[in-house]
Amino acid sequence: MTRTLRGSVKRQHHEPFRVRNYQTDPPGVSRAAIVAGLDASIARRTVAMITSLRPERPVVFTGGVSQNEEIAKLLMQDLGHPVIVPHDAVYKGHPE
Repeated sequence: MTRTLRGSVKRQHHEPFRVRNYQTDPPGVSRAAIVAGLDASIARRTVAMITSLRPERPVVFTGGVSQNEEIAKLLMQDLGHPVIVPHDAVYKGHPE
């Protein structure tokens, strides 16, 4: 939108919204790049929460997201110390 001399709003014409056809349209960003961005975002937020608690080392990573090896690697890298992922980590933290 732009303003005219009198201050009223003049609407600009925009192209209609079009859903991209993944079969025929050229790709913009690869799925791998999108997933890597999501992993990095999850890891950054998790590291911020972990460091606010001032945990003892090493950190144990449990739950469903712990099965994502890339996030576990990013956590180790960002924390600067080992992150343990138990073999049954997906079941930890739930009442037995």
